[in-house]
Amino acid sequence: MIRIKPDILRATARICIQRPQLSSRKTARAADCSPGSALKIRERVEVSGLTLEALEKLDDRALLTRLFGEPAHPPTRKVHPDWVEVHKLMAQPDATLMVIWEDWIETEADGVGYRC
Repeated sequence: MIRIKPDILRATARICIQRPQLSSRKTARAADCSPGSALKIRERVEVSGLTLEALEKLDDRALLTRLFGEPAHPPTRKVHPDWVEVHKLMAQPDATLMVIWEDWIETEADGVGYRC
């Protein structure tokens, strides 16, 4: 997924539709983005067959989806331990975070983990 402000994406797409003869460098200068971004957007506009009328009708999210598709992997949130409970358990003698985490991860398979 490209990381670009929606207004810059829209301006670049508009320039690519209205003036397809412009180089990526000139398009980038006019839309205030990098030449590489302008080139990617130009390629996506050409492949998608986007018209000026369709561009004006699409909202920012729909334009991004039309040009670049749905995100491949939506971000997932891992389960976190109850830190108040962890604090209480740490007050016990001989308690370590590793032991507490090992006990917790047995019950929460999708929980946050340590990386080795």
